[in-house]
Amino acid sequence: MLQVKIFTAYDYPAGPTLQGKINNWLKNQHGAIIKDIKISSTVTDGRYPYLAALVEYEV
Repeated sequence: MLQVKIFTAYDYPAGPTLQGKINNWLKNQHGAIIKDIKISSTVTDGRYPYLAALVEYEV
């Protein structure tokens, strides 16, 4: 089981769209299968909200 932390400014609030994008990205990059995803934090730089997602996956 591998873990990766992903930061994104594209989808807010978090939901299926964010999970879907991460899932698709990992499949395209590594042929990975998502086992778990947690939205661990939400921060802002004053313009855009950023999400930190901790993803567990198998290759």
